[in-house]
Amino acid sequence: MTLTAHGTTPGRVVGHWGLATLKNGTRPVFKFFAWVIGLPIIVIAVFFAISNQESTTLSFWPTEYTAEMPMFWAVLGALLIGLILGVFFAWLSGGKRRSENRRLRSDLNSARRRAEQAEAKLAG
Repeated sequence: MTLTAHGTTPGRVVGHWGLATLKNGTRPVFKFFAWVIGLPIIVIAVFFAISNQESTTLSFWPTEYTAEMPMFWAVLGALLIGLILGVFFAWLSGGKRRSENRRLRSDLNSARRRAEQAEAKLAG
């Protein structure tokens, strides 16, 4: 349930925890913090890459394969793989909620159709 915020500009509503949400679904507060947190991380990653140009050898145990690459590729690649795996497992864990939301949305739509049919019978 969302409530209209008193004293705010038209097009803004108050969502969960009183945070402003625009009608198009965006939350300016979260965008702001995404930039405040994301930009320093990007800057740190760039400085890390610049300062770690030394070459390192990665061994892919138990095979005989090895790869030689700059240190920053190995570290940032491992972080990227961890991020991708984390997003994937978070998406998997939300499967039951997404399924329940689809079922509830379907139930709501069928209840709305039945209500419209009942109103049509009463009116006609």
